[in-house]
Amino acid sequence: MIILFYQLTEITLNRQSTCFIWFSDETEGFLAEEKNVLAFSSKKAAHAYALSTNISLDNEITAYNLDHWLYWATSASTTVDCKAILDIWNIFTDFSVSAGKLFTGDERRPDIDTIYDKLFFGNNILVDPQESQYIPQWREDEIGSIKKILSQGVKMYQECLTNIKK
Repeated sequence: MIILFYQLTEITLNRQSTCFIWFSDETEGFLAEEKNVLAFSSKKAAHAYALSTNISLDNEITAYNLDHWLYWATSASTTVDCKAILDIWNIFTDFSVSAGKLFTGDERRPDIDTIYDKLFFGNNILVDPQESQYIPQWREDEIGSIKKILSQGVKMYQECLTNIKK
């Protein structure tokens, strides 16, 4: 396996930040040992681990605030931020793969596939700047499904926080 790069990822839940080392090669995921995702109590601890294992971390740090998404998932909001939700969805997918856990968002079902496609194309990353932007129209049940999927992803993420290195 050839790793293209490693990046520090900081995730906040319940106002508590935890750091992880995300990698990208043929697949994407978080460093894990025997399906236990490596979690660090601080950026300093993650950097120390990287140094001790000869991992060269990219300079960029990506941060996600799950508190924001938990609030959104329990609110009456019908606003769907395609980029932000797709980012969180993909992070949960990476945790799922690395930890060997189930993430509902990865189930191959027509309803979930439709939602994921709308989020993906709603990012307009494949659209030429001269073309009109795609703005998905969301049904109430789809928004409800997104909220359930993100809530399940947060629970799965919490299951990964079993051994935080200081």
